[in-house]
Amino acid sequence: MFSWQEYGRLKTTTPFKDLLREVRDKFEELGETHVEARDELSVDAKRYNGFGYDAKMLATLEEGENGEYDLKVRYELAPNALCILCLLFWPILLIVLLNGSSTKNRMRQDINGILEELEEKYGRGRRDE
Repeated sequence: MFSWQEYGRLKTTTPFKDLLREVRDKFEELGETHVEARDELSVDAKRYNGFGYDAKMLATLEEGENGEYDLKVRYELAPNALCILCLLFWPILLIVLLNGSSTKNRMRQDINGILEELEEKYGRGRRDE
């Protein structure tokens, strides 16, 4: 349905694996996490699932220069079978879309809260964007 990204930059002398463990612990607050290939964290975000859509979340920690790390969090709401069924009854589809927008805002707030906690603890790196 829809996909978004949030970014954080951390500056620390903490080793990569320790920092990845800390990030994983923080995201455990949102759902069960699994380490995927290339040190990506998949978050089982079932608490955000709703009528007509399923929530997915993937966090990637990338090591930069001079102790800086980029933390990218991609999150999305994907339609499920109920959403496709709602296409036949478009007024219900509008309710699904409005509910999805509310869920997206909750997800963004929760993710940004975690990113801010990590940036406070480990410092904010320079943003070159």
